[in-house]
Amino acid sequence: MFERFGNLDTADAINKVAEEIKATGDEEKLKALCEENGIDQEDAEDYMDGVLDELVTPLSAALGKLRAEEAYLKLGGILTDWVDELRNECINDEKMQQAVRSSSKELAGYIAALAENGYENRCVVSPAIVKQTKTINKLLNGHEFSIGVPDKATRLQLMKDYYLS
Repeated sequence: MFERFGNLDTADAINKVAEEIKATGDEEKLKALCEENGIDQEDAEDYMDGVLDELVTPLSAALGKLRAEEAYLKLGGILTDWVDELRNECINDEKMQQAVRSSSKELAGYIAALAENGYENRCVVSPAIVKQTKTINKLLNGHEFSIGVPDKATRLQLMKDYYLS
């Protein structure tokens, strides 16, 4: 991930590289920059055509990084819900936009913090519930089953702890 242009820390860094590429007229290279950073190809075209003064804003750079990381990690299910929460936080918080774009932070680290918290705070599922499942009941064969998913307030705190500290 980020092999061609590197993990660019800020929207300004992306825009600087985009400006250098635009000066050469290499639209394919600009599209490659966009692809690597999760930015819409149409933005590359608009930037190259002069419709946009800059390729990205801090928000679009952060959302693009999340899009690229999510694809790289092949996330699904509840993990995509967690990324959506992070996206929403970026929309509402400029500091979070900058933090998400930072090369020292990555989506895998944030999700790992959530998973670790969920594991540490898991709770035992009542046998009455387990008995009503098909697959879990069969797999566990009478053994205890526990699950752990951080609640929304905990996820928000972990998000801030991971990205903003």
